[in-house]
Amino acid sequence: MEIKELSLLSLTNCPHCHTAKIVLDKYKIKYKDVNWDVKENEAVFNELQITHVPVLLVPSDEGLTKIEGDVNIGNWARSHSV
Repeated sequence: MEIKELSLLSLTNCPHCHTAKIVLDKYKIKYKDVNWDVKENEAVFNELQITHVPVLLVPSDEGLTKIEGDVNIGNWARSHSV
């Protein structure tokens, strides 16, 4: 799976993932939720060597940036809010 849009890698019952979603929603940042609990998404986590969530993937012409953790995701969201 190629990441072509802002994507949040998450788990269903993870409180940190839930916090990251709340912050992204608060700042009206649209993202795709790539849930680790969905079997088809395991390949993404394996390919990117993701072992902890939440991780926000930000694609650009220069490549893919990984923002890890709810606090860092919140800081990124605040600086990129509309």
